[in-house]
Amino acid sequence: GTLLGSLKTFLNKYGVPIEEGRQKNASEWTVKKASEMNEKLQTLLKPYFLQRLKKTEFQDKLPGKKELVVFTHLSDKQRSLYE
Repeated sequence: GTLLGSLKTFLNKYGVPIEEGRQKNASEWTVKKASEMNEKLQTLLKPYFLQRLKKTEFQDKLPGKKELVVFTHLSDKQRSLYE
């Protein structure tokens, strides 16, 4: 077998519960279940990802971080999607 199983298995076990938990009208139980499945998926995948942190690996090679915050108004279409 594969790490995540077939697409159908993956969607049933992880994809659908996680997506349902992200819905605006999700119940508290659904959100909790989504969080649990997300954590399980991350734990399962973690050994396969190498994480290099900028502050430890590349600190002397990268320029300082600059942040720019820009506030804009939503278009009518964007506002309707949020409502």
